[in-house]
Amino acid sequence: MNKITTLRWFDILIITFIMFFLAIYSSTLQYFALSNEMVSLDENLSFSPSDNYIAILTEFFYLVLVYFYLKFRKFDFSVFTNRIKFNLKALFQGILIFIFIATIFDLYFILISCFLEPINLKADAVNLVKFDMSIILFALINGFFEEIFFLGICLFVKKEYIKFAFLYSLIIRFSFHTYQGVETAFVIGFVLGYIFYLLYGRIKNLVPFFVAHSIGDMIGVSMWFFMLLN
Repeated sequence: MNKITTLRWFDILIITFIMFFLAIYSSTLQYFALSNEMVSLDENLSFSPSDNYIAILTEFFYLVLVYFYLKFRKFDFSVFTNRIKFNLKALFQGILIFIFIATIFDLYFILISCFLEPINLKADAVNLVKFDMSIILFALINGFFEEIFFLGICLFVKKEYIKFAFLYSLIIRFSFHTYQGVETAFVIGFVLGYIFYLLYGRIKNLVPFFVAHSIGDMIGVSMWFFMLLN
């Protein structure tokens, strides 16, 4: 049997269920708890080293399940390898993408702070300094985990369905970040998702997006991190 190079709608749904069902469910519960003031935003954003290691093992397990599912579907994995190119150029592009996205995020939060309670950026920066090896390892696998789905798997559909798959990817990206608040989930899900999609269409390499995402997971998606540490 010939290997397939595109996925069907049910493939995307099954893989979404494997990779993100629990994250969406948990994020939704945390969002309602946050909305009802049962927990604080700081509590929702606090993760211990053990939390990070559990997340690493969980995401690795999900990736293994997805691998075997795609193997069962006779998927041609060269579709992935043709879009994953590790080199210095990709690393440099990833850093530039992070800087660009971080600047967009800063402008977004400055804008919404005119209508909402201001964010304590200095306190956030101090907290971000306290990352350890567990955060670094988690950031590396999570950057791969999320972007291989949103820019890879979701877009491995026939050309006429890409626009629908793209819109679907934005909704899923939004849905499991709601624990951070709707405002943050919106900029992550729709703004970052849209920009990543446009840039990926030009770069045709997933690695820069793994890098940019991982940096954001390590230190936060903001240039204030660097400004406030000086």
